[in-house]
Amino acid sequence: SAKTLTNSESGVVIKNVSKNGTNLTIGKQASSTDTYEYGMLDFYSEPIVDLEGTQYNLVSLGEEAFRWCKGITGFIAPSTLTTLVGRCFQSSGIFTFDISHTTNFTTWGGAMFQDAYNLTGDIYLPDTIKSFGGWAFYNCTSLTSITIPDSVTSIGSGAFEYCQSLENITIPESVTTIGSSAFE
Repeated sequence: SAKTLTNSESGVVIKNVSKNGTNLTIGKQASSTDTYEYGMLDFYSEPIVDLEGTQYNLVSLGEEAFRWCKGITGFIAPSTLTTLVGRCFQSSGIFTFDISHTTNFTTWGGAMFQDAYNLTGDIYLPDTIKSFGGWAFYNCTSLTSITIPDSVTSIGSGAFEYCQSLENITIPESVTTIGSSAFE
């Protein structure tokens, strides 16, 4: 069932969470009119706890988890994160993103950062990602650089479309499929 928890150190309220034992999925946090100030969400060094003090393992961000959250400036994932469902940070205020500490990360949904205009290139990814979903960074107009991990074999359609500030991208030899309009 959906509950509300806090990110223990910062006291940030995380609503709409689903639990399976001590595993946790964060659901949709905001509407297009939300102005809540999340700041930097550091789940790597700041655990998620409930009022009784039980600590949870963040395993997934659900569809549109932080979509429209203009007050989120960054996200640092814990080692337990395995899945980011589509549109997690679409139209958000995020400018730094770090999932490099994850050990079993596998799923990256489509339109992950679509229209996240503040995202600049402070992006740290694990070597377990296999593909970027379609429109992953679509219209991220401030994105200047990204290094794609050697584990990636596929870049989806429109993945970097309309990223007019993108000056430096490293595409490894492991990439065998690039979707249409990926770099237009």
